[in-house]
Amino acid sequence: MPRDILQKLARLDIEEKILNLGCGIAIIGVFFPWFSGEWLGGASKSFSGFGFYTGFLGLAIFVINIYIIMITLLPLTGGPTLIKRHQKEYMRLKLCAVSTILTLSAMTVLAKITLDFARMQMRFGIYLTLIGTTIALLYAFLRSQSQRSREVHDLFHHTGDHAVSETQQRLDL
Repeated sequence: MPRDILQKLARLDIEEKILNLGCGIAIIGVFFPWFSGEWLGGASKSFSGFGFYTGFLGLAIFVINIYIIMITLLPLTGGPTLIKRHQKEYMRLKLCAVSTILTLSAMTVLAKITLDFARMQMRFGIYLTLIGTTIALLYAFLRSQSQRSREVHDLFHHTGDHAVSETQQRLDL
């Protein structure tokens, strides 16, 4: 069973692999420290994406990216399809955009706090999450544009039309 899933994952398009990898990077980044600093009394504390003022944003980013990965993984494992095929790429694009916007809003909150208080700093986890969500957003945009291109091509391409094929044969001569 796991070998079949790995073979199915290996047969995915490179764009889909990179999109899911970006979501995975964002998920991992939520667990790493986003913010740290020295508090009153000299105690040093560090907060991941699930803590501090940005806890709800980190949780939303985590859930959204898990959902994006599940859109791909569930059909591969024989599970239900979460989104209809013709809406899949557009929904991924919207979810990746929301995830990126939430990451940027978490960064602005953390930047405000680091500017207000001394000895506070943003850590690498927020940057890792931002990189992951941005990669996922760019590849979701690429996949939605290629789907739009395929839809337009299918709309104007008539394979069963004999007049088109006869005209094409005349032009080839």
